[in-house]
Amino acid sequence: MAVNTLPPPPINDKPGSYTWLEWYRQLRAYVSTSGSVPWYIINFSGSSITDIAVRNHEDLQSMQGGTSGEHYHLTAAQHAALSAGPHNNMSGIQGGTAGQYYHLNADQYAAISNELAVDLRTSGTVLPTTPTVFAPAAAIVVNTSGIAYNTGNGQFTFTNGGVYTMSLTLNASASAGNRKVYFYAELDTGGGFNILRYSARSREIVPSVEDQLLFTATLKIPKGAKTRHYIWASANTVTLNSTDVPGTTAGTVTLPAFRVQWTGSL
Repeated sequence: MAVNTLPPPPINDKPGSYTWLEWYRQLRAYVSTSGSVPWYIINFSGSSITDIAVRNHEDLQSMQGGTSGEHYHLTAAQHAALSAGPHNNMSGIQGGTAGQYYHLNADQYAAISNELAVDLRTSGTVLPTTPTVFAPAAAIVVNTSGIAYNTGNGQFTFTNGGVYTMSLTLNASASAGNRKVYFYAELDTGGGFNILRYSARSREIVPSVEDQLLFTATLKIPKGAKTRHYIWASANTVTLNSTDVPGTTAGTVTLPAFRVQWTGSL
């Protein structure tokens, strides 16, 4: 691999001439390397790393990743398995037991946790006496993730499919006589709203006694579906009010006139 870069002797010149003196100088530089060959006189053309007798991988420099002793070669099969191998063939997968490692698609991942809370914090809302979609204009969305509420039409829209639980409370009082408050829901899965027949609920309140009426339900709702609630009273007059809890400082602990909470996941 080493190439002699010393020029041929100037045999056509007289001994002792400048050309001979220069050739002697180059010869002296060439042979005075103390048993080693300077890099500058080596021609690397046609060379290969296999020309080196010992070529340990770990002796190479600037190998990215890992620490001493942690630089590994992979076979073609091992490399392919990094991106295309069976998930359960991997080691160190946290959680579950054998056969309990699952993949989620984007929709399923988004549906892991969804919630919505809507409050009516004003007073004086009178319930109708015929089935009516409940959509108080003063309702406010307290928090939301994956569920939207339209204050204009009282509709709830579910971005993700899953099993959802609804909790609806009314802080109500009747002006006279026992009254019943009724509830049912409709669901629209894409073809228009349909009554959920067995979603009906009823609660009774006594006159001049403010009470909290609780309606709950759990149901499976498809992705993109909408629901709305019908609420009405058996007779006049049932009023919803926001009131402070007795014994507390005014404006610090308050029962909202209306609150609905939705929570759901896969």
